[in-house]
Amino acid sequence: MKSLISIIIRTKNEAVPLQLLLESLETQQNAPELEAIIVDNLSTDDTLEVAKRCNLVKKVVEIKDFNYGRALNLGVAAAKGDYILSLSAHALPASDLFLAGLLTCLTSSQAVAVSAKEIPFANAPIWEKIRLTKIWQSTHRPFSNVAALYLGSYLRDHLFLELPYSEDSAWAAAARLDEKNVTYCDGAQIFHSHLESAQEIKSRFQKIYLAERQLRTCPKSNLGRVTLGFLKDTIRDTPYLKNYSRNLEGALVNFWNLLRFNYWKRQAQFRG
Repeated sequence: MKSLISIIIRTKNEAVPLQLLLESLETQQNAPELEAIIVDNLSTDDTLEVAKRCNLVKKVVEIKDFNYGRALNLGVAAAKGDYILSLSAHALPASDLFLAGLLTCLTSSQAVAVSAKEIPFANAPIWEKIRLTKIWQSTHRPFSNVAALYLGSYLRDHLFLELPYSEDSAWAAAARLDEKNVTYCDGAQIFHSHLESAQEIKSRFQKIYLAERQLRTCPKSNLGRVTLGFLKDTIRDTPYLKNYSRNLEGALVNFWNLLRFNYWKRQAQFRG
């Protein structure tokens, strides 16, 4: 009997990227059977109509009081697959062998979960390009539910913490404490980056900080720590600008945008 991958996609007003994502999933090669489960946070655009038109979508689950872990757990409860894939609605596989590559990596490494390599869209802001570059140059890569494939039997017995953010890294840490293999797949690449306003950036990092405080993985912030963090971020990120700047003017614009981003991020931590 052919295995089944259940794909959990969390949505809120993402009709256009969801359409592109579902079309890409329908053209995946050498993949098992697929079912998609949409966990929707009260979308007011055409997200649900897009989902209902796609034959891959087998169920739509509504969530009102949203957080990432809770949304994924609702999707897991509805999933029938041998494998469960968490996928961001605004991500896009970089090839039609994305799912095949991810599944091969999971099974060959005898892992309970594997995370794909995120690459930025061409129109990604400078801070997103630098963030993803740093991640994949690091030997300590964060595990991410942007695109993560799980062994279904293990995930059903080990659900996500209901955190405002960072449910993926918390889950991976717990699995490793359970002496399970949680790994990464450089060969399975997926486009994913954020085009956010200042307010959206602040909101995202406030959620990250609150989740870290719940997990006790970072100290309570104060003005000194926030200021030092801003300086460290800027010093660490600045050398990457040369990879994305065609001339001096471009470098100055990128540097200014990087300063603004680091300020918004650290301000969110202070206010969080």
